[in-house]
Amino acid sequence: MKYSMTILSIFFVLQLSGQDHASVMNAIGSGDANQVAQYMDQNIELCFDDKVEFLSKPQAKKALAAFYQENQPMSFNTLHKGNSKGKDSKYLIGEYKADNGNKFRVYIFAKEHGSSSLIQEIRFDVQK
Repeated sequence: MKYSMTILSIFFVLQLSGQDHASVMNAIGSGDANQVAQYMDQNIELCFDDKVEFLSKPQAKKALAAFYQENQPMSFNTLHKGNSKGKDSKYLIGEYKADNGNKFRVYIFAKEHGSSSLIQEIRFDVQK
């Protein structure tokens, strides 16, 4: 609980300075699908291990909430971030550890739309 409150506090502080890599990563690590959905495009690709689905934003939020229900966050670390080939696309890679012992490598791909970036893809790959 203490970790979640810290993540939420950091998230709100970063929100004030505009949307950036850190705010998206903090949303993913918060365990709150509603926070993550704020950064999603209207349709996204959501992958859990090798199961790939193309979902609307409400469907993706529901699927992510189910994931978080089974895999409550224990820690989340950024491993790498950068820009993809086009100037208008970014990626984030992190490691998500759940309180049930599961560990995931997380990949997020976002594209710029106006003054903000919207998530196009989120992938959670199980680490063995």
